[in-house]
Amino acid sequence: ATKHAEQVVEILHDFLVKEIGDPRREAFRLALGHYQQSPFGPEQLQTLRKKIATLLRPGDEDALLVQPARQPFFLYLLAESLRELDDPDWEILVQGEECFAKGVPLGVDTELPRTRQVFRRREKFRQLDITDFQPDMKNYATAELSSEELEAHFRKDELLGRMLPTTLAEAKMEYGEEAVLIAAMGAIQKPDGSVRPLHDGTHGIGLNNKIKILDRLEVPGPEEIIELVALAAESHEAAFCLSADISQAHRCVLIRKADWARLACRSKSDSRTLWLNCVGAFGVSSAAYWWTRLFACVGRWVLRILDRRQTMQLAYVDDVHLLCLGPQKFVALWLSILAYEIMGTPFAYH
Repeated sequence: ATKHAEQVVEILHDFLVKEIGDPRREAFRLALGHYQQSPFGPEQLQTLRKKIATLLRPGDEDALLVQPARQPFFLYLLAESLRELDDPDWEILVQGEECFAKGVPLGVDTELPRTRQVFRRREKFRQLDITDFQPDMKNYATAELSSEELEAHFRKDELLGRMLPTTLAEAKMEYGEEAVLIAAMGAIQKPDGSVRPLHDGTHGIGLNNKIKILDRLEVPGPEEIIELVALAAESHEAAFCLSADISQAHRCVLIRKADWARLACRSKSDSRTLWLNCVGAFGVSSAAYWWTRLFACVGRWVLRILDRRQTMQLAYVDDVHLLCLGPQKFVALWLSILAYEIMGTPFAYH
């Protein structure tokens, strides 16, 4: 495992020496928002992926370079590398019929598994609202007022493979009369004028009420931030910190096809077009669970290949907070960002 990590980081380091130039100056430019897109081109990243795949499967590296449909991550490459690093949860990426590569279940008719080596057991369960069952809900006023923006958002998601347009009759014919659940949609206005769709998986359709997550999801809070500050202070070094936003994090997880009809919605209540989500949706309780479990694999891979370099990282939902120390802190920062991108992490550089 140590040898594999050293080989991978050597590949990344050699690339950065040629491409980044002055890592300190470029780190400042990155922090000041001078990069509107990744400094690493798609062809460059693919070349690096092929080198890593060759380490793992000489002569059969192309099998690891397949990018599963409807999601950004290179799951086969990630899984094989994590297997080499003795990761406790690599199998969920590509093994079995219900995995991230083929689609994970919502947890409605199948119990979501425990992942004991990664998460602690969940002890407290939040009581959700119990409402009369209504499989076809009308949208909230916020969504009705933003119906054109929602429609444009759905069309964009269709191009990305995240949603499918259909009709109620076609959906019932393909998935079954009782399988189609049309959620009430809300919409939150974002500062840039766009909207964030909110899929109400609780009221009426009762989807969230049937999902039970047994793993305890934990996010960093004030105590973890204080610990990072204390460790940085104890080092008597100037720390460099950066926060990176991941674009549409929950939408990066493919849901199994059998559950797509349970994630139906409309951009407008009286619209004949029915939209099916093929990926996780904001407002469905298991979306956070699956995203946390997926990105935990990515984050562990990055930390393992960085080995003993002085870097600490916190993941808070769709934000990654990086703290780097030591004389090579800017190199460690760029190694982290490059490693995340090699596995397909879609950073929102803007």
